Amino acid sequence: MNILHSKDYIANKCGVFTEVASDIYSTPFWTPEYCAALIKELDSRPELFYSQNPDGYSASELNLYNLSRIFSIDICKQIMDKCLPSLLYVFPLLNILGFTSPYFVRYGPNDVKNMKLHHDVSLVSMLVKLNDDFTGGDLVFPRQDYNNKNLPLDMLFFGRDRLRTLIKFLT
Repeated sequence: MNILHSKDYIANKCGVFTEVASDIYSTPFWTPEYCAALIKELDSRPELFYSQNPDGYSASELNLYNLSRIFSIDICKQIMDKCLPSLLYVFPLLNILGFTSPYFVRYGPNDVKNMKLHHDVSLVSMLVKLNDDFTGGDLVFPRQDYNNKNLPLDMLFFGRDRLRTLIKFLT
């Protein structure tokens, strides 16, 4: 993969947050062109994905660190530099000591059929919408009455802590 410098793939307004629902904020993150190139690269490297997930669901995951350590570190730096100041503004009591390496999750048509309402184990969950040419797979936040289906492509969104945000995937 031709890893680009962050100035080439980070959206211009990265870090400018919009509240899309209670406790859920979005910001532009990667450019749409980069999202498309990234999907093409990931599709060409299926061997990098693994299906042994600690959460018990059958989706395939890929830790960015396994794709490229430099890329993983750069993405973490961009999140810290561009997103963390705004995140701390909207969640002032948030105590972030660090975060796990970003990873990709690929859901197949049958992967989420048995997925029940659940929450992530992190204080803040981040998700980048890489594409929108799929059916189903909506990420729903019932308490906030929010569905990510209409979130624009390339947007990163943050959902507040595990106690307040429950999610469900629709098939």
